[in-house]
Order: sequence, then structure tokens, then C-alpha cells
Amino acid sequence: MSAPRLGTVHLSDEALVEEFESSRLPKAQFHHADSIGLAWIYQRHMAEAAAKEGIARAIRRYAEHNQSARLYHRAITLAWMRLVAAARHRGAPSVC
Repeated sequence: MSAPRLGTVHLSDEALVEEFESSRLPKAQFHHADSIGLAWIYQRHMAEAAAKEGIARAIRRYAEHNQSARLYHRAITLAWMRLVAAARHRGAPSVC
């Protein structure tokens, strides 16, 4: 059995955004759940359209920095942003 992947649970929202946007967050520490957490944070702090473009730009830049193009797919990123927006509008509990 493998050890659980803790990702970025030890980081505050602000630290997660800072580490991610600056590309200092190690690729091995960034998991899918972290991108969903970022989607929640971006939408909490920005209008929906700005959040979508902001996270798409940030994930693309992070993927390029880590020479890992598979980390970014625009359609999937925007689909997740729509799902997070729907959850937020329904009053889902915060994941961050």
C-alpha cells in the first residue's frame, strides 16, 4: 500500500496561490485535488470570468515551467471551473 499523497494541505490558501503562481511548488507535490482547491480560491476572490482566465493562465504557465504539457488542458480546466462555480452557487461547503 502506498503512502497517502498529501499535496498542499499544509499550505494556507494564500501560500498555495503564491507557491503555485511563482512555480516554486514542486510538481511532485501538486495533485489534481490541489487544482480544484485553486479553482475554489480563484472563484472566491475574482469574478467568474476573471477566475477562469486567471487559473487557465496560471496552470498553463506552471505546466510550461515544469516541462509537463499534460498538466494543462484548457477544456478540462474550464469544465472544472464550471463545476466548482456550480458547487459554490449551490452553497457547497468550502474545500479550502
